[in-house]
Amino acid sequence: MNIIYTSLLLTFLIKMYSIFYPDEYNKKFHELKDKIQTIFVNYQPLFVNIGYSSIYYYSYCQIQINKIKKYITPYCSLYTKIIGTSFNDFLKRNNLVFYPFIFYPCTEKNKLTFFKNGTNVKEIPYIDNFIINDIPANYDFIEISDYSSDNNNFVNKICMVSIPSIEKIKYELSNIKFMSICLIYNEKKYDIYLSTEKYNYYIVGNVIDQIFLRYYLINILNEQSNAIPDDFQYKLEVLDQNVNMITLTNIDSIVFNKDNYELIKRENILQTNTNTSRNSLSKESDDYVNLDISN
Repeated sequence: MNIIYTSLLLTFLIKMYSIFYPDEYNKKFHELKDKIQTIFVNYQPLFVNIGYSSIYYYSYCQIQINKIKKYITPYCSLYTKIIGTSFNDFLKRNNLVFYPFIFYPCTEKNKLTFFKNGTNVKEIPYIDNFIINDIPANYDFIEISDYSSDNNNFVNKICMVSIPSIEKIKYELSNIKFMSICLIYNEKKYDIYLSTEKYNYYIVGNVIDQIFLRYYLINILNEQSNAIPDDFQYKLEVLDQNVNMITLTNIDSIVFNKDNYELIKRENILQTNTNTSRNSLSKESDDYVNLDISN
């Protein structure tokens, strides 16, 4: 505030001076104006030269830094990977590796989510070449999320009932796409979407059964978990890709294959989404995916 008051006072005094002493004011004003113009004319080339030089040297430094960065980046990545892998191997040999104390970079790209009766029990990242020890003791469903490298908002969902024993999880996209799925429970109808712009459950070996539908109701449709009993009774109406209408109950399951699907009763259910079946997938398939985040 003092600066404002001082400025106002100074402006007032100058104005009074110009009113009472107009000739002297005009003389001093023109003298000051001439001095400023002289200084500007004399130093203008210097200022212009400094400006052009600054732009030139900034551009030169930027180009050189980009060249150096392009040259050393591959070596930095290689050394980081070698050092990180060596350290991780040391931890594994000495049984020191356990989540969350993992040296290897951890991102949201791939993760395992454990569920019990449709409720999220634990979520941990999938780290390639690691044996995960810190897993929950009680779960009945595992969802592996593999985020697309082309679209970080899209994820393939691999459904399992036990922790994979292999280090690189392999899966294959199914060509099956149902036209509609409707779940009828407690006299209420729920539309089930297994593929959207954000996620895809049409994976070879994925099973649509009572466990999956409970998970879907709670986690996708946001139903209350306490409102769904362990052995809830429902009816599932499916219009498949060939316009065939099928009706299933809680003792029926759908298993996705590459180009078709299987209907299996609970007592005869075959869990096809196991490590053995995924290992046998053809690597020549266009839809074969190797979930590997080591790079």
